[in-house]
Formats: sequence, structure tokens, C-alpha cells
Amino acid sequence: MEAPQAPPQASIIHIVADYWRSRAVYLAARLKLADAVGNSRPNLAAIAATTKTRPEALRRLMRALAANGIFREEEDGTFAQTPLSEVLRSGVPGSMRAFAEVELGHDHYDSWRAAESCLTDPGTAFERIFKMPIWQYYAEHPQLQALFGEAMTNLTAIANAAVLGDYQFGGFSSAAPCCTDQLG
Repeated sequence: MEAPQAPPQASIIHIVADYWRSRAVYLAARLKLADAVGNSRPNLAAIAATTKTRPEALRRLMRALAANGIFREEEDGTFAQTPLSEVLRSGVPGSMRAFAEVELGHDHYDSWRAAESCLTDPGTAFERIFKMPIWQYYAEHPQLQALFGEAMTNLTAIANAAVLGDYQFGGFSSAAPCCTDQLG
């Protein structure tokens, strides 16, 4: 027996709610909430002090994140890591923190506001919003350039680990490029 299909309205609600969830993940990454939770189980006041946020507002965010499997709220009011929050920690293997911050905030997020104009006008949305190409923008905003670099470095490490873990290299005796006579 086939599971009942959700009505199309429910699917649209879920898509819209994904926007809300993505903004919550952005805030978790931007505020480095997973770093603030760390390996202990801090209470909300401690997390708020570390992140310089208002506890009453942070409670709503932490509960929304916990409702989506990012952090776990314990009965005593403390918060603990989950597999999803662990990858939002800085400096850990497989970290997605910088990627979440880059893609869901700052310049990339703002560029999506102008995506509709790309359907009718030449150029990129980024250039329309920021009045310059992205690499020039990064040259003028070194902190965002560094964050983007961190995000891409982390993604490359994740992809490399997946390739090295799955690919069978048994048939090769060397990693030297073939056709070395054409290189030089």
C-alpha cells in the first residue's frame, strides 16, 4: 500500500519553511552557536553571554534549531550537540560552518534578491546588487574573502575525503600525470 501523498499546499508550506530553517542555520553559523555549546552542556545564559545575544531572543532560535535536529535541549534547560550541530563547529574536520555562513548570509544571500532580473537583463545578480564583480568585491572585503576561502577549503576537504574513500586506486602504480611528454 502506497503512503498517502501530502496535498500540494503542504509541499509549498514546507518549501517556504525551508527558508526559515535556512535563516536559523545561518544565524547558528554566524553566531558560532555550536562553538559556544562546545563539548559541555551550557545553559542558555552561558550561550547568550558567549555570543553576546539576548537570552530571550536566543531561546527562540535555539528551540527552533533543536526542533530541526540542530542541537538538543535537555530537560534541565541546557543544550547539547547533535550530529547536525557538530558540523557547524569551527575548525573540525567536515565543518560546514563557514559554508553555511557564506551561502546563507552576506553577499551570496543578498544576490538572490536580484535573481529575477537575471531572467530579463544581462549580467549577474551579484553585480547588480554590489555594482562590481565578485572577485573585486572580495578583494575590497578581505574578511568575507577569507570566510569564502574557508568555506571552499572545507568543501574541498569533504569532497577529497569522499573520492579517496570510494575510488579504487588498485590499478595504478603512480599518481604522475600521463602524457608527461606533452607537459613541457
